[in-house]
Amino acid sequence: MKKLVVLSGNSVKNRDWGEAVVERFRPLFDEAYMQYYDHWESGEEVIDFEREAEKLKAEVEKGDEDTEYYVFAKSFGSVLTLLSTSKGYISPKRCVFFGMPLNLVEEQNIFGSDWTPLRNFVVPSIAFQNIDDPVASYTFLKEKFTEFNISDIQVIRKEGDNHAYTELEEYEEEITQFLEL
Repeated sequence: MKKLVVLSGNSVKNRDWGEAVVERFRPLFDEAYMQYYDHWESGEEVIDFEREAEKLKAEVEKGDEDTEYYVFAKSFGSVLTLLSTSKGYISPKRCVFFGMPLNLVEEQNIFGSDWTPLRNFVVPSIAFQNIDDPVASYTFLKEKFTEFNISDIQVIRKEGDNHAYTELEEYEEEITQFLEL
């Protein structure tokens, strides 16, 4: 069974992004799951990565051993994917990332001095990255990928100047070719 897992960005406005991803790409999969973050309801400002990783782990544990997970993640959802994969909570078959904010990972000390979640990430992935994304720095991402010799995540540079990544129809052909479904 092939299961789509959607992990949106931090802000509650990203809930709409996640729901749009599920609507557009759900037909490619047997099942779909979108994680609704606790802080969207509680009013906390920032995602609790540990809590959300545990929720993702619980969702994965409901599946059987033959389930193949395909993660679509935006912004801090991509960070949650890296952390959850590093902990062994999920082993995605492929990932599609949008706006990976590695500069915020460093600024907010999310990984501390241990960048293992990125360094050891070996899931075939693509990452759409707007060249002038005001939240997720394209330049910083490329520097970190070079520093850690990241080859399993192919960066797809886009000419955008926002952090929205709502142009799903523009990404669809690249995504469907990459997924090989």
